[in-house]
Amino acid sequence: MIDSKGNPWFCEFGTHKLARVNPATGEITEFTLPRADARPHRIAIASDDAVWYTDFQGGRLGRFDPVTSQARE
Repeated sequence: MIDSKGNPWFCEFGTHKLARVNPATGEITEFTLPRADARPHRIAIASDDAVWYTDFQGGRLGRFDPVTSQARE
């Protein structure tokens, strides 16, 4: 998924992390989710650039705010 600034986002499958790619440099920035046993599987990006994810391990829906780096499930 790509946010409003043109940055691709993805889940690091098998981990409790989301990541963003800087398209100009290729640099990857990782964001660790608060639960070590979270396993994000699918993401969607809202109009406010919040990253919504599903956690297949815990059966939860989460929202990650890239401005504050805070996640809520």
